[in-house]
Order: sequence, then structure tokens, then C-alpha cells
Amino acid sequence: MRYLESRGISRSLLKGLVDAGDVYGTMRGGVACAVFVGRDRTGVPRYAALRSCEGGFKGEAPRSDKRFAFSLQSVRNNGVLHVFESAIDALSYATILEHEGKQTASLGMLSLGGAPKLPLALAQHLDDRPYIASLALHLDNDEAGRRAAREIARAAASRGVAASMEPPPEGKDVNEFLLARRSRGRAPDRGR
Repeated sequence: MRYLESRGISRSLLKGLVDAGDVYGTMRGGVACAVFVGRDRTGVPRYAALRSCEGGFKGEAPRSDKRFAFSLQSVRNNGVLHVFESAIDALSYATILEHEGKQTASLGMLSLGGAPKLPLALAQHLDDRPYIASLALHLDNDEAGRRAAREIARAAASRGVAASMEPPPEGKDVNEFLLARRSRGRAPDRGR
């Protein structure tokens, strides 16, 4: 919790995810890691992304099924899926919305597990949720992120799903944007 809160993530958002078993902490090789659980459509855990709380380790638990990356499922269906490179970026976006007083219950959010190339997780998510009509791609604000967003948009279009590019208005990724806004003492809005 301390690590994720230091990344600007809302305590109330984290509490709900920890209580549900979707986020927890573990030790890997003597290093504390945050774990982000991905579940299949029946709720069975199938994937676990690991992020070290110190240093730069990012990885996955053995036998993780990349088709079921970490996601925040919508309670109500609005037909839009918000797509992020990492779980921390998805949680940062949810935190921004929370600070704006907006509800996240109607939003579906999917982390690509740090691998934004035509990901299995996105294909599986669209297969399991045929009501998704559009994607909001919040990938990194760099050439690799923009290229990946274009590739995903093309693949989505071939499935009849529209996609919009929505990189953060400043910083490399959504978490950097959240932290920059926070460091200036401003409630983090999306700048739109």
C-alpha cells in the first residue's frame, strides 16, 4: 500500500482492490513486490503482474495467462474500454477520476501488462465483452506508445471497434501525469 500510495494511487481505491484480492504484496528474491491479479470472466485468477517496490523489476508470476491481464471491470456497461500499458497507469487514471469526483464504476479499464503490442489480453477482453464498441488508448506518450496505439487501433477497427488515442497531456505516462499534478499541489485533472 505504501509503495502504491507513493505513486499517487488513491488509498480508497487500493483498499477496495486489496480487500477483493486483486492487489496484494509479496516478496520475490528478498524484494517487496506489488502484485496485480488478472481474472477470467468467471472471476478465477489467471494472471499476476509483479512490480518491485524498490528498483525496476517488472514481471509476471509463473504460468500467468497473458489473455487475462489486470483489469478494473465496469459495474455498468457504457461500451468503452480504457486501455493502459500498466496496472499502475490504470490505477492512476482511476485516481484522477476519483479526484475529479467522477465515478469509475461504469468504466472498464484494462492493463496490457507493459506489453502494448497487439496484446492477447485485449483480444480476450473484446471476445468476452462483445458490448465494447470503442477503446480509449491511454498508452505512453512516447514514440513506442504512439506506434503501439496506432497498431492497436488498426486491429480494433478490423473487429469493428473504434479507438481513440488519449495519451497523457504531459509526462511519459498516466502515472507521471498524476504525480506531476500532485507535486504542483493541484487536484489531478486530465487537462481536458
